[in-house]
Amino acid sequence: MVTALLRSADRIYETRRKQRLWRSFPQPKRGAEQFSMGCVSFLEEVRLPPGEDLMVGNEEASEIVTYVREGAFSYRDSQGASGLLCGGEWQRLVTRPGVRVVRTNASEKEDAHIVRIGLDHSKIVLKPGAQQYLVGVSARRGRLCTVASPDGREQSLRLQHAALVFCTLLDPGQHVIHELVPERVAWLQVIEGEVSVSGHVLSAGDSLTIKGERSVSLTAVSSAEAVLVDVPQLVA
Repeated sequence: MVTALLRSADRIYETRRKQRLWRSFPQPKRGAEQFSMGCVSFLEEVRLPPGEDLMVGNEEASEIVTYVREGAFSYRDSQGASGLLCGGEWQRLVTRPGVRVVRTNASEKEDAHIVRIGLDHSKIVLKPGAQQYLVGVSARRGRLCTVASPDGREQSLRLQHAALVFCTLLDPGQHVIHELVPERVAWLQVIEGEVSVSGHVLSAGDSLTIKGERSVSLTAVSSAEAVLVDVPQLVA
């Protein structure tokens, strides 16, 4: 059952300095189903010009999964930790109260294209830490590749939340299925191209949530890239 369908043009669009940001979640309240994505606190896509810092809101005590699709992305915090993410790399980072993180497009010539997923739930006490994972094209091609999980399966980032994050690259006509267990909900975000899922054709920037189904099944209409997030439903 598709519980929410969000088209790219309906995402929240913001400009902060020179950066461009499209937020898929959370959205302004349109109904209870729109806010049933478990521990996912935000999902956003960012285009960051060369040398620009990423402008973000309050991220205290969050676990953030970042995907650098294009470009290079550096980070450093107020306690001296630093690193560099390049195209194809994923990062898990736990932000901490009182510790400032600065994220910058490390290129002097090219935009950075970034997808960020925030995980936050008050019942979890997060331990500080960061981890990176390079996902090669072959690992994503024609299959759902696990990039983040609680148990670190398939050498993925090890999350403290009970979330699963997958990515895939599909050629036209290729088909993948993700089994969805009871009491969990999936969010599918299309990054590039077109896919068909649950009777809907989704284009770049489109997304939908699915729950109450045994699986999520998607077929590429054109060459496509997508991210799938699977989390437990929150119990009121």
